[in-house]
Amino acid sequence: MATTRIKPIEPPYIPEIEADFEKLMRGLPPLLLFRTVAKNPRVLQRMMAGGLLDRGSISIRTRELMILR
Repeated sequence: MATTRIKPIEPPYIPEIEADFEKLMRGLPPLLLFRTVAKNPRVLQRMMAGGLLDRGSISIRTRELMILR
């Protein structure tokens, strides 16, 4: 059974994402998790704020899969 995976973003990052990665990683390269979540900047912002319960940009199913992984 084939699974579909979300490919993480690759550098160069847009300035807003770069700033978020800097806050999270403090000079270290961003983790694969953060690079993958950054495919949707709104979700990255919610994750950084400590809440993935935002009901606007991803489906409930996708949100739950992300939390489980």
